[in-house]
Amino acid sequence: MKPIVTAGIVLGVSAGIWMFINGFAGLYKNPGTAWVFPVVATVIEIFVVVWGLRQTAQLGKRYGGQVLAGLRIAVVGAVLILGFSLLWATVFTDAGEVTAAMQADAWADAGMSEEQIEETLANTEFTRTPLFQAISGSIATIVTGLVISLIAAIFIRQKDA
Repeated sequence: MKPIVTAGIVLGVSAGIWMFINGFAGLYKNPGTAWVFPVVATVIEIFVVVWGLRQTAQLGKRYGGQVLAGLRIAVVGAVLILGFSLLWATVFTDAGEVTAAMQADAWADAGMSEEQIEETLANTEFTRTPLFQAISGSIATIVTGLVISLIAAIFIRQKDA
């Protein structure tokens, strides 16, 4: 299998497994631990993209080719992450309500009135749907992969002769 596809599959499956570990551990339910998911997911992506770029560098890719390879790894991973996210949302159906409650508590602590909180939650309800969350996660994966690639390709590429 080609390194880009292999790394993309590893990225998508690893992030998907982490998603379910996060869910079964209930980390998403606690404002004090909710930050753990995106941090670990980003670390996974850094390691996988760098690993993939080390393989593609051996194929003779230079800076631009490496950036494109890293972006393609992220896109393959993002497709799988989209599927895992939709599956996750069907298992952990309370995630939207948990997120809304945490947001409402944070806004109340910041001094928002109950009326403002209710209006804001109503206006942002669509952002807590499974499809919106899955697409957002996939887009974040692609953007993060691009940034990682732009940086990593400086160091991991075929050197000019």
